Amino acid sequence: MANAKVALLRYCLTDAGWRRLRVTAVRKGRGREERVDTPKGTKLLEKGNYQLRWYQGSQARFKGVGKISRKRSLRRGCWNASAFSKEIIDL
Repeated sequence: MANAKVALLRYCLTDAGWRRLRVTAVRKGRGREERVDTPKGTKLLEKGNYQLRWYQGSQARFKGVGKISRKRSLRRGCWNASAFSKEIIDL
């Protein structure tokens, strides 16, 4: 298994249309919150479901995982999509 990395994305509505945007964890006091990275000049209008992205060769694959509970997606203080991706993706 060459490409075992998985990225956590969120399907969001921007003023340019629906886009898959990367999610990062931001330290906020004692807890953590998510930040959706939007391209410059675009406004975030609506947040959708979460998706996982991985690569098979040079081709990107996506898997919708719906709404993810905060307890499951946060592990050791960071967004760790790889921790639960093996049970969702059949590689």
